[in-house]
Amino acid sequence: MFDIVVSNPPYINISKIKSKNSLKDKFKVNGNVDVGTLFYCIAYDYLDDNGVVCYVTSNKWLGSLSGAWVRKFIKEHFRIVRIVNTYRVRLFEAHMEVCIVLAIKEGGAKNYDIEVRMIKPRMGYRWSAIRQKGYYIPSSQLTDKIWHLEPPEVMSIYYTIQKIGTPISKWSLRITTGIRLREYASAITTSPQEGTEWVGIIKGRDIQKYFHKQPSMWLPRSVMPAISNSDNKYRIIFSKMNAKTGFVLAEPYIYGDETTYILELVDFNEEVLYYLLGILNSSFFDWCFRKFYAGGGIENEVKLYALKKFPIPIMEVDRCLADSIIEAVNLIYNGDLADHSNDIDNLVLGLYGLSADYLYIY
Repeated sequence: MFDIVVSNPPYINISKIKSKNSLKDKFKVNGNVDVGTLFYCIAYDYLDDNGVVCYVTSNKWLGSLSGAWVRKFIKEHFRIVRIVNTYRVRLFEAHMEVCIVLAIKEGGAKNYDIEVRMIKPRMGYRWSAIRQKGYYIPSSQLTDKIWHLEPPEVMSIYYTIQKIGTPISKWSLRITTGIRLREYASAITTSPQEGTEWVGIIKGRDIQKYFHKQPSMWLPRSVMPAISNSDNKYRIIFSKMNAKTGFVLAEPYIYGDETTYILELVDFNEEVLYYLLGILNSSFFDWCFRKFYAGGGIENEVKLYALKKFPIPIMEVDRCLADSIIEAVNLIYNGDLADHSNDIDNLVLGLYGLSADYLYIY
């Protein structure tokens, strides 16, 4: 038995290991978890009571679905002293955000404070930033569902939007992965010919806020019967990987490739699409989504399960503001993006009952 366990466990997903099934059985976990999270169980087995563990791992488990088991395990078996987390920062060369957890083996610890140190972009030398003084959060803020590491004044924003909004998953819409082009490789062309009905394909990297580049590939509509019934409807397309979230209104017969997600309304309504576009392209959404819902892991990844949790007020919450957002989006598609997108930022804040100060203080 040991007094201290310190490690930087492997950054490997369990799905990449041949003995994955035996590991899942041994540690009683489901899903494709990061192998590094299993080391918390190993630390518990090898530590004396009141022994100390300090691990550097991917921070994906702080908010991911597969990380629920380790969040629960740590809360039940350790008292957390300090968490150092990265936000859109890489401490190492790997394209992965990480966290450092310092904890004491003490089962059933409740109602205590945890020191948090958050490393953000533009903080200077990153290892010096780790040693800077942090802030404290109550242990009750870390739930089995997700670990939010923000200070109380920032968490007040989270609680506000949770109260006012309705999760995207409860809206009458479908979100699916874009077209997997390898299934239609032989039919792809970059120069559509007349006399054939075509479906245009855009890539995730060609998507920005509200607008996208012209399709670089085309497929005959006849080879895609599974989606042909909705070809003549407008839809929202967004990239799976994007430093800044960008959502575009795609015209009929335009889809995204497998690096995108496609959002379609169950009952088509252009006003609802414009309303959603305004909110999803707002600076407030980008800030809130990455801070409270994105969950860490691969830098700039937009996780679908996290997006579906994001709460958006239904239009009837404030019909006047909703109509103003819709009007501003219409103007963007017919005028100046910069001026009207700034208007939308303020309208979205008002929709959640917040002032413009919230967008820039933190």
